[in-house]
Formats: sequence, structure tokens, C-alpha cells
Amino acid sequence: METERRMVCIFCGGRANIKKQNDLKLVFCPSCRRETELDTYQDMFDRWVDEIRKEG
Repeated sequence: METERRMVCIFCGGRANIKKQNDLKLVFCPSCRRETELDTYQDMFDRWVDEIRKEG
């Protein structure tokens, strides 16, 4: 797996890596050990942002 870039983990706040594995892009956080497909991760993040906007 090759690391492409880093971002903040939405689960624990740690620093997550975006890695390519075969044809998939995965978000992996070494702190909480979660691994999520990038598309799924982006959907979860978008829903979280929408909830924050509704509260504000």
C-alpha cells in the first residue's frame, strides 16, 4: 500500500492516511486502527458537516 496524503480521522481526531490498495482508496488511522473506504468516509464526513450546519 502506498500513502498518498494525510487527513484528520473523524473517529478519534488522530492523523489518518489515505492509501491505495489495488483499485480501492482507503482511509486508515493508526491511532484507532479504523480502515474505511474513501467514498464511505467522505459520505460520513458530509453527513456530519450537514448536521453541524443544521445546528448552527
